[in-house]
Amino acid sequence: MGRISKDPEERREDYINAAEELFLEKGYENTSASDIIKKIGLAQGTFYYYFRSKDDILEAVIYRYLERYGSALKNVADNNDINAMDKLQEIIHLSFNLRNNGDALEKYIFESSIARHEKFERNFNALIIPLLAKVVEQGMKEGLFEVDFPMETAEMLVVMLYYSFYSAKRSKDWEERYRKMWVAENLIKKALNARKCSLSLMN
Repeated sequence: MGRISKDPEERREDYINAAEELFLEKGYENTSASDIIKKIGLAQGTFYYYFRSKDDILEAVIYRYLERYGSALKNVADNNDINAMDKLQEIIHLSFNLRNNGDALEKYIFESSIARHEKFERNFNALIIPLLAKVVEQGMKEGLFEVDFPMETAEMLVVMLYYSFYSAKRSKDWEERYRKMWVAENLIKKALNARKCSLSLMN
């Protein structure tokens, strides 16, 4: 039986899937382009039709990961059935889950280069900050938040969330982790002047 012919975009996705599996299994440095090609079972030239290098396919893996996350965030921000605090709560939990589930992803981003990790963070910020600003503006209209600069507030919230997440994650003691998240919750509420709203970072 001859090989099944696939749509070019579908074939490209096959390569990205294979690369992600191998990066997670073996690490970025220990995976070669030939490993990816062998996993797919196609000729070497087919790989280079879609990607210039292993580095190029890593970019595609990262982009797809962020694209899926961005879509999930946008669905929350555009949901007209929930108020701003509930949206903020959901966006924070989505972000924490991304970081939790993306440990291996970040590991091989770090392995490839510091520059790539910085690019990942820039792209992540470009996704989350405008959507958070939109939620902050909604909260102002609903009388839940009181801030002067929504976009800048959203940016500072992201910085605070990054630090809170990594600081709590490094804590081996659960009580210490709880205290750090409790402090982060209260700092976020103060930044938003949201004293009447409940917020829980502990999921």
